[in-house]
Amino acid sequence: MKFLASSLLLLSFNAIASGNINPFTTDGCSKFIDGPVTGNGYEWLHCCEQHDVKYWSGLGGQTAQDEADLEIRQCVTNAGFPWYGETIYRALLAARPVNAHTNVSYRWGYGWNEVLHQRELTKNELESLKQMTSTITTGIANYRNSKGHPAPTPEQQESMVRIIDKILTSENPTLN
Repeated sequence: MKFLASSLLLLSFNAIASGNINPFTTDGCSKFIDGPVTGNGYEWLHCCEQHDVKYWSGLGGQTAQDEADLEIRQCVTNAGFPWYGETIYRALLAARPVNAHTNVSYRWGYGWNEVLHQRELTKNELESLKQMTSTITTGIANYRNSKGHPAPTPEQQESMVRIIDKILTSENPTLN
């Protein structure tokens, strides 16, 4: 019995230590509104979903996080809401010191069980990430369906495909 318990504990530790990422989940625009509703649906929800993919992956460390935060500001601004883009950006910057050291669902690298602390992904972690990109569209659909939100537009889907392609073609862990 002790052997079985020890073996299970060792297997559990190896699963965590081997760098497996959890399936993608999103909560839309974490702790914020998903945007005003127009004929196109929620005007900046797609910006938050793209941002979430980058945060979930943790790929690229500090540089990629900086870029992801600037990109969401620009995306919301491009959707016609510059004040909200700036507000979201400043909230992300203000939350970084706390989120970087806690296991909250919206921290950089939230897909991983461990807090990454801005480090680069290992080769095994990168491989695990590539295998889990198939969960991204499901995670987005699950969130949108749970809230009664419309599906992403073809343009929004194309933007997400480009982000997924960057992950799949990454050899050096960066998401530039």
